[in-house]
Amino acid sequence: MRHEPALRVPALPDAGSGPGSARLLADLERHCLDLRTRPGAARIDPLFARFDDFAIRAAALVDDLSCPAGPQPPLRRAFRQAHADLGKAFDEIERLLALPARLGIAAARFSDEMLAATALMALLAPLRTDADHLLATLSREVRALLHPGIADPIEAQLADAGCVDPPGAARRLRGWRADPADRDALDALLPGLVAMLGRSRDPDGMLATLETIVARRPADIALSASLRSLVELLGDAPGLSSSLIAQPALIRRLIDGSASAPLPPPADLDAEFGHLIGLDDRQAGPPRIARAIEAHRFDLGLRLIERTADPLDIAAAHARLAEAALRAIADDALARMREDHGVVPGSDLAILALGRFGGGALTSRDALDLAYLFTGDRQASSDGRAPIAAEAYYDRVAERISAAMGPLCSVEHFEARSLDPVALARARFVYGPDTARRAAAAAMRRGLGEPLDIARRRPAAGPYDVERVRGGLAELDLAVRLNQIAGLADIDPNLRTAIGAQVRAGLLDPAVAGAHATLVRLLVVLDLLAPDGGEPAPEQRPTIARLCGHDHWDELEADYGAARVIVQESRQAAVARTMATNG
Repeated sequence: MRHEPALRVPALPDAGSGPGSARLLADLERHCLDLRTRPGAARIDPLFARFDDFAIRAAALVDDLSCPAGPQPPLRRAFRQAHADLGKAFDEIERLLALPARLGIAAARFSDEMLAATALMALLAPLRTDADHLLATLSREVRALLHPGIADPIEAQLADAGCVDPPGAARRLRGWRADPADRDALDALLPGLVAMLGRSRDPDGMLATLETIVARRPADIALSASLRSLVELLGDAPGLSSSLIAQPALIRRLIDGSASAPLPPPADLDAEFGHLIGLDDRQAGPPRIARAIEAHRFDLGLRLIERTADPLDIAAAHARLAEAALRAIADDALARMREDHGVVPGSDLAILALGRFGGGALTSRDALDLAYLFTGDRQASSDGRAPIAAEAYYDRVAERISAAMGPLCSVEHFEARSLDPVALARARFVYGPDTARRAAAAAMRRGLGEPLDIARRRPAAGPYDVERVRGGLAELDLAVRLNQIAGLADIDPNLRTAIGAQVRAGLLDPAVAGAHATLVRLLVVLDLLAPDGGEPAPEQRPTIARLCGHDHWDELEADYGAARVIVQESRQAAVARTMATNG
């Protein structure tokens, strides 16, 4: 029988043969209740809030031990996340209470309440030990129910992480240790790797993803180096794994830090995409641009995770990226049409960006809403060897552009003459010469005078569908556009700058700017971490809060709720003004 080398991992806390988890939970809750009655306990209210959450999750897990199917993975992850949050709360409270002593402030200058709270420190340490003991005991009981007979420490931790086949997962990890040069480094990485799997909704799937990326990595990148980078990245942003699977060489940019560089300026993007689409095989031009776009989006996602860029700026960068791709693809589509059919004399193409693209802020998953216009005589024909009518000519151009942009993202193609005033107020000229820009602007001004129909919004996919939820970005955008259409503010498709102008003009409450920032930041972060619009998983919430600029999920949730109230009030005021103006 072949001996498998042991994995060196931290030993699991030994729950021993003492009382079971139900008894430990009851004792912990009783001790916590006693603490709450002590003088100065109000100082550590945040800790009690984390205790409550930990106790609720533990009680649910204890109850599920008697269910036929046993505790389900989401419940187990939520319990372990609650324990991690409790540990962070302990650390914060201990730093707070220890601060006066570290600063050398005399005890005589403490308030009585502060002295009482400091006295609680002696009681916190055993309470924390009891919480850790409950985690170890309950984890052992769950393992005994779902995976009886597990004794290997790494298998036990993989079972706690929610792996369906802990022995099989352990064998896969051991397989990465075949090279002696990597063993020590991999052993050091293992605790973080197992913790990452435990935070994943699908730990077996995440492990398979890691294996795929590692197996396809460039040959000159060491296994330990790639794993270290992947554990750090995918633990926070598993959504970036698809980019690494599609283009494993991106891991090089992750390791050398080049992925953290800002998005290149428009002129450099134009040169990059123009080169890619102009190579020998022109049919492969759009897919080449799509791969380049994916690499840039990966970089933007990394900058978001590392907090080296504000999510508001990330949204603007995604829009600039789409514009640069559109310019390269439109230039190529027109060049091909000229080769086949010549040009339409006295005519130019204009492309308008609509919706969020028009507003200059996108996520990586947003569809591009486009409208195509052309100037000149509609009855004219092209002058090439196979002439066609102007309308058919530009219809083909539009079809080619939309199809070529398809590998990059979803594209919605609208007829410009069918756009309502609200859509036109957020429309932005993104392609064509100055003559086409002026003609497009004139057509848009005429359209802004058409009858207004405030359409009902589409239902939200969930409470965190930041775009369509009540008080979300769609309602905020509508309020701004209504003020513009009524002639109370200049037309500005960029929602961020339009809000600033309307705040200065007194049309919007100054709080609207902050509400907009909250909503966009949350939209961009959720696009990367939890894009389905539903409640983010408990294990994701600390990261989401941090990337949105908050210390805790509760703070972000309160900010989100306040922003939605502000938006609803602004929308109601704008609609009322519009109704009054229209009589």
